[in-house]
Amino acid sequence: MLKCIERCDYGKAVSDFVLSFMLHLKFRAVFSVLFFAPLLLMLIIYMHIFSIVRRHQVNRLRFSQINHGSRHHSSNGHGSSGSNSQQMTRSVKAIHTTLFILGSYIIGWMPAVLSYLLFCEDCLFHFNTFNKSVMFFIYTIVNLLVIFKTLLNPIIYAARMHEIQVRFQTRRH
Repeated sequence: MLKCIERCDYGKAVSDFVLSFMLHLKFRAVFSVLFFAPLLLMLIIYMHIFSIVRRHQVNRLRFSQINHGSRHHSSNGHGSSGSNSQQMTRSVKAIHTTLFILGSYIIGWMPAVLSYLLFCEDCLFHFNTFNKSVMFFIYTIVNLLVIFKTLLNPIIYAARMHEIQVRFQTRRH
């Protein structure tokens, strides 16, 4: 409860309370879970997807070796193995795209979250640990990385989509 003895500006008292609460490690650690929980979930999901694709690749390789040894090939050369190969290529490309997005997420947000956790009233580094120009430099780099990450995602998707690559090449020529 906020107490005012004489003249009290409740708006200022509430904003000071909220600001002081946000400057402490306990709040910052809880708030940082919004970054680390999705990161952990994405890593688990992508490791699972990667293991499924690897298992599928091993099975395809084993099947093609068995099938290669037998004399049962289709006469036109267009069997299910061609479509499976195309599907595998698309799956691997999709995995690479999602890994690029995950990498941009880590590069873009990890420095921001770490600086948020390291610089506060009761954190490892107090706000007055470094001079103002060093802090300005740190926060400028952190903000630029977040902006860079935001700009990078559409570029990653555009560079990885075949339709956009073809359209870009036709406009260039």
